Order: sequence, then structure tokens, then C-alpha cells
Amino acid sequence: MAESPVLNDHVRTLSAKIGPLDILFRPMSRNDLDAICQLEKDIFKSPWSRRSFEIELSRPEYSHSYVLEHRHAVAAYTVLWFMADECHIANLAVAANYRNRGIGSWFLKKIIEIAKDNRSTIIHLEVRTTNDAAIRLYEKFEFEAVGIRRDYYSTGEDALLMSLPI
Repeated sequence: MAESPVLNDHVRTLSAKIGPLDILFRPMSRNDLDAICQLEKDIFKSPWSRRSFEIELSRPEYSHSYVLEHRHAVAAYTVLWFMADECHIANLAVAANYRNRGIGSWFLKKIIEIAKDNRSTIIHLEVRTTNDAAIRLYEKFEFEAVGIRRDYYSTGEDALLMSLPI
């Protein structure tokens, strides 16, 4: 897939915040899974298993997974599901040492671009009701809370269902 001029502009903006232009947005591969699984454990109370990511990588007909790499390290990653005209953000994470540097916003813009390119008309996601930083990020992009999923996480926490018509 050729990079769009918009993507190149985002990369230039992002590079000013995190250093030299050593940023690569690309599809996730099995070679990324050690780093991603470590980030999952570091970030989430109920992390996805390695097997979950392997399954996602084996289902390209509806599951698209991407990483944002900086200096050969995974800075962020996402798993997107495409069904009919919907995109579902199944997983999205930014490594702790890359937060508050614009990466989450840049990555979410890219996800919205990908959803539009795949002819989605709406994007859905779940987020822990206690994850204020993530909720603020999604609201910044005009995602709206449309429901609560009770006991959604293995920890018993609720999830806020958010959607963005595109």
C-alpha cells in the first residue's frame, strides 16, 4: 500500500515530537509478538494471549493488525475487525514511554483512514470505564458513548461502548 501525502504529513509532525524520522507504520507480523505480548502484560489488567494475536494474524479476511514502530521498537499496535460496513477496534495500545507525545492521536487518525478505505461507515470500540485518558482521546475524535457492557473484562470491570459514524 502506497503511503498517502496525509500519512507523510502525520509522520513529519510525529517525528518532531519523538526524534529523528525512524517511524514505520506497517502490518503486524508474528515477529512482533514477543514485544506486543510484553506490552500487553505491562499495559492491561487482562492482556490478550499470544495465541489470540496469532489467531488474528491468521484471519486476514476480516482481522487487520498494525504496528507503529520507532527505532525498531513497537511503540503502538492495533487489531481491527472489519465486518460488513463496520470497523471494530478490538485492541489498541501505546507503549507507556510513547504516551503524551501525540502517538495515540496519530494512530487513531490512521485507524480512521483505514476504516474509511475499507468502506466502513462506523467504528466501534470498548474501553474500560476507568480509563479516563483513553476515553478523552476517543472523545477528542468525536466517538460517543452508546452503551455499557457489564462485567466485560475478566477482572469484572465494565466497558464503555463507543462509536464513531464516519
